[in-house]
Amino acid sequence: MKNVYTFFCHFLQLFFVYCLLNVPLLQAQNAIDSLKNQVNELHGKEKLLAMNELTVVYLAQYNTKYAFTYAKRAELLAENIITKSNSLITAKDYYLKPLAYIRLGQVYEMDGKYLESKMSFEKAVASAEELGVPNLAKEAGEYLQQIDEKVNNYTPAKKRGIDKLLKGISSKASETSSDLAVSAAIKLGNVRENNGNYAKAIQHYREAIDLLRDKGDSQKIAELQERIADLLVKEGNPTDATSVLMRIKQQKEQANDVDEANRIQQKITDINSQKTPSPKIKVEKKLPNQIPEMLTKMDEAIAKTEAEATDLRIIAERAENTQDFEKSLAYFKKYAEKEKKLIEERKIQELALLEKANEINNQEREITLLKQTEALNQFQIKQNEMELKKQRRFQQSLGVGVFLLVSIVLMLYLLYRNKKRDHLKISAAYQDLEVAQSQLKSAEQRIKSLLSQQVSKAVAHELMAAEGEQKVERRFVCVLFLDIRDFTPFVEKLKPEEIINYQNDVFGFMMDAITKRKGIVNQIMGDGFMATFGATVSAGNDCMEAYLAAREIMEMVNEKSARGEIPPTKIGIGLHAGYVVTGNVGSKNRKQFSVTGSAVIIAARLEQLNKEYGSTMVLSKDVYKHLPDDLRTPVKFEAVMVKGMSKPIEIATFC
Repeated sequence: MKNVYTFFCHFLQLFFVYCLLNVPLLQAQNAIDSLKNQVNELHGKEKLLAMNELTVVYLAQYNTKYAFTYAKRAELLAENIITKSNSLITAKDYYLKPLAYIRLGQVYEMDGKYLESKMSFEKAVASAEELGVPNLAKEAGEYLQQIDEKVNNYTPAKKRGIDKLLKGISSKASETSSDLAVSAAIKLGNVRENNGNYAKAIQHYREAIDLLRDKGDSQKIAELQERIADLLVKEGNPTDATSVLMRIKQQKEQANDVDEANRIQQKITDINSQKTPSPKIKVEKKLPNQIPEMLTKMDEAIAKTEAEATDLRIIAERAENTQDFEKSLAYFKKYAEKEKKLIEERKIQELALLEKANEINNQEREITLLKQTEALNQFQIKQNEMELKKQRRFQQSLGVGVFLLVSIVLMLYLLYRNKKRDHLKISAAYQDLEVAQSQLKSAEQRIKSLLSQQVSKAVAHELMAAEGEQKVERRFVCVLFLDIRDFTPFVEKLKPEEIINYQNDVFGFMMDAITKRKGIVNQIMGDGFMATFGATVSAGNDCMEAYLAAREIMEMVNEKSARGEIPPTKIGIGLHAGYVVTGNVGSKNRKQFSVTGSAVIIAARLEQLNKEYGSTMVLSKDVYKHLPDDLRTPVKFEAVMVKGMSKPIEIATFC
């Protein structure tokens, strides 16, 4: 039982060391796995966001297979849900659709499929412009320009695209390589320092400082310089240590960091106060023979890879200078692969050193544990029974703990399953609601369209907006009656479809002229129609609008008849203004928007007077007095009796 316990302790220690070495990698992989699990559980725009994020992750890893899978799924989902008719999607979510096209285009581009990449970027531009996302339209346009430059052979545009692509590859590889070189140099210095080889440690730290100067990391440089000073003291060289610390102090003073400058000064004082420096006795901890040999082989491999990368870059630059862009691109790609291989080799070297260092530390721990175990065995001879009791209690506690853990896991699983089932039900309900809302919206638009075809848009809007019974109003309006002269004998010679075509040709531009002047057409009566100005919404001077509409209709009838666009046509127009009653008239099953009053009757009678006077338009003085001064041309008014009216009406005629 004691051996089992000892083995268990050793296993926990080794497992702890393993976790320390692999936590960053495990955390990154766990984050990706968590995101993949979320994609399967999310819905709607949240799922689209997660798939776009996974695409970016796999693009960064050069894993085009998985990147294409999630980019294609994101494209299909975006096309289905990112629409203006989807009430669950707001304007701020519109960017997700062009973004999905951009990600898919990037995957195609990385895989060398430039035609498919170009099509995706073109979709992104069109979608971004349609949905009002100008920044993504610009970004997709830039990608599209890069693709065009790549596929055009032997042109300056292609050269610029290749240069931009290769500079991106080279800078990215160089930056990653520099970071790994700094990390490797620092960790090599740690290994040398832990083994008492301070001179080698100082050399590695100085290499790291040289690399950090290129990056401009002054804080890290100061930390490494201070560590070098400490190692110089340990080697018995306080003079050089003081010189290094003085430089650090000057840097802190220039940066106005008073506290750090005082701290460094205190260290200098402590070093100088030692009258007879006594270097620390170093206990050389020899590295195993295989480590120097392994380092030598790895350094040789890295040097060889660096030489090969340099040769490839030189060949690529020469080809570029001779404008052999195909060859230049091919060798630059090989150069990028060598840079990637160089990064991997340095990472392998770093991990191998850490593994060997940990192996040495583990061996030392095992020796210490064995000594402690031997000492403990002497005391445990008399305490075997007590130890056995402790082991039994531990086993019982462990059993109870395992049981509780299993119970908690089971409860969490049941809770998760029920929650997921409820979530699926809610999602299905939301989908059904979304479909119903879309159908209702489509039906509403169709109703509005059909209603606008039967009545004017203003009347249709008032009918749709009215709540309950529409109110009846008394309004001052201008009424226009129009009749086509000799319509009956003209249509006797035509076929039914020819009659309809004639009516559409003639009434079309007439109604457009009325609508343009804020008027509405209330009734169409075969050979004429009635229109009102100010019945629903007043334009300010409805009499002026009605008069201008009538003049425009008269001129257009004459012009179209003269050009032969319509058969020779004569019309009669009657205009009168007055108060009328507007409202929805009829039974509960059938109603019609109606305009009623003496002004309507008088306007109809005035239109009929055109036959008697041989005129085209009869205008009442009630309309004329509401016209602005520039439209009041000198006209002669005369009083006439109108059928059904007790008082005469003053009128003027126009041909």
